[in-house]
Amino acid sequence: MSIADKIHKELELLPEDKQAKVLDFIKHLSGKQAEEEIEQRDEFSLSSALEGIEDDEVEYTLDDIKEKYTDD
Repeated sequence: MSIADKIHKELELLPEDKQAKVLDFIKHLSGKQAEEEIEQRDEFSLSSALEGIEDDEVEYTLDDIKEKYTDD
């Protein structure tokens, strides 16, 4: 018997209000799963974009700035 079958069997024994809570929990887990996948993809994309940037030897000075802002 698969896990889905076991869950279904147990779910049928619960009253409808508890079944609704199980459904909410499943949706919560699905959302968490999707969020984690997005975070992993974004982290990979950022790390790929920044790969090798630490080797960039360009040094910038204040003279390179076109405009300087002060708190006057």
